[in-house]
Amino acid sequence: MSPSFVIAYYVVSVLICTAVAVYAMSRKRTAGAVPFAVSASGQAFWTLGHLFENLSPTLGEKIFWDDLQFLGTTAWAVGFSAFARAYTKTERPRSAQLAVNGFIGAYLVLVFTDRFHHLIRPVATLTHDTPFGELVYPFTAPTLIASVVLFAMLGDAVVLLARQFRGAHAIFRKQLAFIVAGALLPLTGTLLTLLGVRFGADRDTSPTTFALGDVLAAWGLFRYGFLDLIPIAREVVVEHLRDSVVVLDARDRIVDMNPASLAALGLDAESAIGKPATEVFSQYANLFARFGGGGNMHVDLSVDVLGQARDFDLTMTPISDSAGAQVGRVFISHDVTRLRQIERELGARNEELEAAYRDLDAFTHSVSHDLRAPLRTIEGFSDLLLRTQKGRLDEQGKEHLALLVQGTRRMRQLFEDLLRFARLGREPILRRDVSPDDLVDAVLADFGAEIASRGVRIVRSPLPRCVGDPSLLKQVYLNLVGNALKYSRGKPNATIEIFAEETPGGPRYVVRDDGVGFDVRQRERLFRVFSRLHDPERFEGSGVGLAIVASIVQRHGGTVAADSAPGGGATFSFSLGSSGEDPDEKPRKEYTAPRADGT
Repeated sequence: MSPSFVIAYYVVSVLICTAVAVYAMSRKRTAGAVPFAVSASGQAFWTLGHLFENLSPTLGEKIFWDDLQFLGTTAWAVGFSAFARAYTKTERPRSAQLAVNGFIGAYLVLVFTDRFHHLIRPVATLTHDTPFGELVYPFTAPTLIASVVLFAMLGDAVVLLARQFRGAHAIFRKQLAFIVAGALLPLTGTLLTLLGVRFGADRDTSPTTFALGDVLAAWGLFRYGFLDLIPIAREVVVEHLRDSVVVLDARDRIVDMNPASLAALGLDAESAIGKPATEVFSQYANLFARFGGGGNMHVDLSVDVLGQARDFDLTMTPISDSAGAQVGRVFISHDVTRLRQIERELGARNEELEAAYRDLDAFTHSVSHDLRAPLRTIEGFSDLLLRTQKGRLDEQGKEHLALLVQGTRRMRQLFEDLLRFARLGREPILRRDVSPDDLVDAVLADFGAEIASRGVRIVRSPLPRCVGDPSLLKQVYLNLVGNALKYSRGKPNATIEIFAEETPGGPRYVVRDDGVGFDVRQRERLFRVFSRLHDPERFEGSGVGLAIVASIVQRHGGTVAADSAPGGGATFSFSLGSSGEDPDEKPRKEYTAPRADGT
């Protein structure tokens, strides 16, 4: 075996061990994953240290890397032992764990301070019997004792896993077979090394067996996913289950009760297990009659437990033998007292909300009829004064009346926008197949006069169909296109684009203009009621339009977004559940507003 080949399989062994450790750490929330990663890391560290020991030319360098191999061996044994105990849910007595930890720590201290006392290597020599040169020294008592302890830990881990194998389900046996084989291979390789067995140019078989063992472990990880399927004993599940579990036999005698059921009923196992259920649960005897059938049953109960009224969700599941005969029943009860209390509180809150909605409806009616009527009167008479008494008014009087008319119109528009916004949350959404192209056609027709008079260029692409409320979605486009027209008013030959973009979550519908834009740092304010980013004297409006857009889109289960740069235009987009043609399959076209003469 050539030295280059030995180096190559060292590197392969390190890579395999490292890959297994990384994968195990990626599942660190799973029981046993972290100690398994420590074990695989220890194997990688040992192999790396052995590789550099072989490549080192001097005695001192070889001793340095040999010290690090002791650390890798310890991590391998300690990690795999901890993994086996986590996998099998077996705890080592605290005193024994402290003793093992103390011994291992003391031994590692002796290893790394050996140059002062030589208790680990009383005599170390460098021979050249192999192509790499060997570090040779006799095993002293501390090393032999440490080897026995580490091998005992590994052997104990294998025994625990073998015991688990005997009582495990078939799917776990395959996993355990790979785990045990992956542990026995490096264990065997290390024993062969201690017995002086060689493979080719290298004196140590451990790197080979580490690699092969971790290949088996990796196969178990990726093929069977044993770290995803850590088996938990029935006793662990039942003992720690918060729900009450009672198991009856065919004659309705109690054969098992978990601690939660005993605590809930104020009983102890000795006074309950083995007795008839009707005797132990005499106050609930009618339940066993109701649950006498052979199928699964479920019921909600309100019972008195230790003087307190409690609500339970009770399920009965029959137990059958291999021949299909019913041999018992399992009762599982989940305490839902708090849940029922919350449901009652929510019911009371809903009644309060319904009363608040009724008050809001009354207020809306008042705003709609009682407040708008005086505004129309003020606006009408002010406009009449401007037209009939214009010659009698000086410039200041005309200006005051003009401001009055402007203010009342702005307030009337504000009331109308508020009413529209308030109705959005109460009106049901009529979901149907919608053609956004038809909605945009109608919106552009509404703005046709302004588009034609200003020479605004409208660039459109076919829009994919969607499911939603046609009237509400038309309002979205009405507000977005109106917003684009308003904020591009000062720009000659303004352009407005209306199209859709394909995304992994479905199409996003986009309206883009080249107007004044806005500061993106304040984009969150855009969709708030009454929030305006521009001077109201320059751009009219109530600050409600984009809030209406956001409300409609969110009620459809979508999202709305905005992007811009001051002076660089604005882009508004929203998403809805949609289907239909790919908008990219059809070319864009320009919309031309009808002229005044109808052409």
